Order: sequence, then C-alpha cells, then structure tokens
Amino acid sequence: MAKTKDWNSEGVRIEVDDDQAEISSKAYGDPPPPSNFKIIRKLINFEVKVSGENKQVPTTFVACYTAADASAAGGANKLKLVMWSPDQNNWKNIPITKSVPVPAGFSGFAGAFEAKITARWPDPPVAWGDSG
Repeated sequence: MAKTKDWNSEGVRIEVDDDQAEISSKAYGDPPPPSNFKIIRKLINFEVKVSGENKQVPTTFVACYTAADASAAGGANKLKLVMWSPDQNNWKNIPITKSVPVPAGFSGFAGAFEAKITARWPDPPVAWGDSG
C-alpha cells in the first residue's frame, strides 16, 4: 500500500510506497539562491519518516505548474524541478519522468509532471526553476 499527501494550493502530490510512512509539511526555510538557474516558484518543504526515521523510500512526486510558471521558464518544457540538498549544500535537479494530468481537486494549473524519487528526504525545499 502507498501513503499519499496532497498540497492542493501548491499543486503537489506525494505518494510514498510504504503505508507506514509519515509525510509532513515543514517550514520552507531559506536556502541560498542557485547559481546556474533562477527559482520561479517555491513549492513545498516536507519530510518522509518511517518508524520515526528518515529512510530511503520510493516516492512518486507530482508537481503542477501554472501558465505563469511555464511562461517564466520560456515554456513548460524548460521547467526544472529542483530541491535543496543540505548534505551537498547545493540545489539538485529532480529528473522529471513524464507529463501527467493535473490531479483531481487541484485547480488553476496548466499541467503537471511526475518524478520518481528514491533518495531519502531529510529537509528538501522543492521549487520550480528555469533551465538557466
């Protein structure tokens, strides 16, 4: 079984392949700006814990974008899903696997992309960026 959490207004859905997982929101924090692209829109900061620990759990991440996000990036195909990595003290690209429909109950979004993530999530502010 999977555990799902939606942040409708931010346009984000997280699905973790562990029904014992706890997915919780965190304050976004203040990571430094990236050097090779610009942040278009901050999305969320969250953590996934299993039995009270940050563990490596397969996660499906659906991130919706607005028409303004796509325009600011120079087109939806130029959007880059990124996360701050405190371990590496740098912004990292989250590879997008495919375009997906905007989830039911999410409104005001032009489209959505899906990413499959296997890394643990200690403190990952996530944002839309441009391709630089």
